[in-house]
Amino acid sequence: MDVYNASSAAGVTSAAEAKALAGLGFKEGRTGPAATRPKTTTVTYGKGAKEAAGQVAARYGVTATESAATAADHVTVTLGTAFTGVAADQPAAPAGAAPGAPADPAAALPMQGPAVDAQSDGGIPCVY
Repeated sequence: MDVYNASSAAGVTSAAEAKALAGLGFKEGRTGPAATRPKTTTVTYGKGAKEAAGQVAARYGVTATESAATAADHVTVTLGTAFTGVAADQPAAPAGAAPGAPADPAAALPMQGPAVDAQSDGGIPCVY
């Protein structure tokens, strides 16, 4: 997978983004500055790479498009000029936490059933 960068945001590089994608199981390819300067990030793919391109596009919140200019079984990402990073890659601090404080690892876990409130008489409801 090739990653090209049109963003000038601090800390955004095509090499770093390629490594992040490799960490998700994609094979690293070429990196460098983008030949074009799209405002939004684009994901293009060659024949046979639609599924992988769809997974990559979901990371950026865009739709992948097939391109004859992209080699078969290959995906190309061009980070747009508005790209500042992927929110999922940046840990969020808990509400009220000091900047730079470690995030609560359980904060993003989904609820596993309805919330349980204590009884007004101080009792706890039974769970069967």
